[in-house]
Amino acid sequence: MAGPCALRMPLCKSDSAARVNSSTTPNQPAAHRGDGPPAAAAEATGGSQDNDRAAWGCYGAIVFWMTRPSVTTAEVKDKVAPYWQRLNSTLLPAASDPLIRLRNVTLPRPGERVPVIQPILAAFPDEIRPILEWGLQHRTALTSLFAATLYDAPSSISSACLPL
Repeated sequence: MAGPCALRMPLCKSDSAARVNSSTTPNQPAAHRGDGPPAAAAEATGGSQDNDRAAWGCYGAIVFWMTRPSVTTAEVKDKVAPYWQRLNSTLLPAASDPLIRLRNVTLPRPGERVPVIQPILAAFPDEIRPILEWGLQHRTALTSLFAATLYDAPSSISSACLPL
């Protein structure tokens, strides 16, 4: 896909301009080295809390790949497909909570702060919609790493669905 890359969170570059040399200095953040996201973060060995951690790890990997300047939009979609498959299958009970909580996380861009969920919603509506729909239908089965708060009102999940 040519033209501006909608998946780039901190910087928006065309796919041809986004390709850079992957050799970097050791002081650069992992998102700018040839490394992938931490593998252990998205692994689950079973149990509710492990699945919650794995769901967060999947979203972390998705954000990781979306912010890499050295990959194209098509490559990002290919790299994150396994994470979306896990979130939409074995991790469904744990997949809604991170989406809801990511509404309050922002990424700095020059001159603005963008909610991290915005580019994810824009780039992956077909992957997110089933997660949120499942969460609405199975509210009592949802899990979280965090204790319930007033923030967790029943309307939270439905308000996240509105942009979709």
